[in-house]
Amino acid sequence: MRLLTGIISIILVLFGHASFAADGLRLQEFLKSVQAQNLDLKMEQAKLNAAEAGSSAVNIPPPMVSFSKLTEKEGSAAQGFEISQTVPFPGKIVKNKSSRNLEAQAQKANVSARQNDILSEAKQAFYEYWAAFEKIRILRQKKDILSKHLQLARAGIRSDSTMKLHYIKTESDLDLLDNDLEVANQVLEEGRLKISLLMNLPSATKIPDPEEPTLSPLPTDTDFKSDPPQLQASQLELQSFIARESAAKQSWFPDFTFTYKEMGATQMMPQYSEIMVGMTLPFLFPWDSSSEEKKSSSERLESELRLKKAQLEINLSKTTSWTRARSLKNQLTTIEEKLIPKAHRRMQIVQNIVPRDMESLQDHRETMEALSDLELKALDLRLAYEKSISELERWKSTGDSNE
Repeated sequence: MRLLTGIISIILVLFGHASFAADGLRLQEFLKSVQAQNLDLKMEQAKLNAAEAGSSAVNIPPPMVSFSKLTEKEGSAAQGFEISQTVPFPGKIVKNKSSRNLEAQAQKANVSARQNDILSEAKQAFYEYWAAFEKIRILRQKKDILSKHLQLARAGIRSDSTMKLHYIKTESDLDLLDNDLEVANQVLEEGRLKISLLMNLPSATKIPDPEEPTLSPLPTDTDFKSDPPQLQASQLELQSFIARESAAKQSWFPDFTFTYKEMGATQMMPQYSEIMVGMTLPFLFPWDSSSEEKKSSSERLESELRLKKAQLEINLSKTTSWTRARSLKNQLTTIEEKLIPKAHRRMQIVQNIVPRDMESLQDHRETMEALSDLELKALDLRLAYEKSISELERWKSTGDSNE
């Protein structure tokens, strides 16, 4: 059965990958694949299953059965049995069960929190992969522009030594672009490997080219109406430690043992049965109960401090990411709606002008390069903006709207 399940999983992964290869890698399809195949999420789900299984049990020790045989010197013998059951103080049972239920709920919130973290990481990885792919395209475009510029500059280098210096400088910049392309290709390869890891695919898997995603909207206050799962997990963890502390305070109360014994008759002794009720006396050894109570109180206090710290850190992270994203979006809008259109118009004008001196040649290069430089700047801003949005999405609760 396990083998069949494994084969089906592999077929589904390969089928999903084949559809990616045919259509290109899309953001939403990639995130769905990560959510279904990521090993970290599967491990968190396994932890949740274990916690839920543990919370369903009642913490009462099993009964014990004993069998005995009595032999007298005269040769007669009798057999008997004994059944005993230890029952903790009822308050301990209730508080222990409550604590384990809260731990299971906290683990469920941890699964949601981990899912947010993984999807945020996956979204950033996708944008890094897409940005590397786009950067290679822009660098090749810039290389083509410089190559064409060199053809224009070559005509005047024999008559003007200054233009010859310009020509050599442009050749050197063109060679440096080869290094930039090499770096960009390495970043692309590293991005491909990270994509494979997040989708739980072999490193040799061919990942298709990414499709450009739409610009993510800037979240508003209504997108964070409730506490994120990270905070919910800390709150439930605190409630669990409070229940543990309450159970520890009841360690001063006794546990009970109920015993029933029955023995057969011998020549010297008639058949008999007896019932015993015993209880522990924890107050005779107060250091054990006192130590357990102090330990649980310290754990509860530590949990309270972790919750306060998480609240401060999450609020700071949300504020920082939101203000950064707003600033980056404004910068990106300026470049895309104002500077790039102007750079296009300048290029169209310069393309109809033949440079005849050093000044016009330099203007030609600066104008032709400006578009590629602005596109690279816009790409960097877009990547930084999407990373900030991904950071913000870590703090969305399961009840908040998602893209």
